[in-house]
Amino acid sequence: MKNRQKAKVVKLDNISSNKIAYIDVGDEFSGYFIEEPTIGKIFTLYNDNAVRLSDFIRLRTTEVKEIIDSRTFKTKNSIYKITTQSDERQDKLNSILDEKKL
Repeated sequence: MKNRQKAKVVKLDNISSNKIAYIDVGDEFSGYFIEEPTIGKIFTLYNDNAVRLSDFIRLRTTEVKEIIDSRTFKTKNSIYKITTQSDERQDKLNSILDEKKL
């Protein structure tokens, strides 16, 4: 399969108060994505452990409206943060290096 990246996606904020939120702030999803969030496209996180076809998509957002930074993006209704496995490794490495500086 294409470039699969394992990741966690967490919802940081609701933007629209007019719509019923199916995902609460703080909800976290694990899986993988093939395509980075891109303005004008829907972001999809797939489920590695799917047994049934209906469970294959773990999270599907509305259209991406803004890329806030390398890990955060805004849709029509929400703000999400992605943390990939390599992000987690780099964060741990930085933490260890920071501890050694003290």
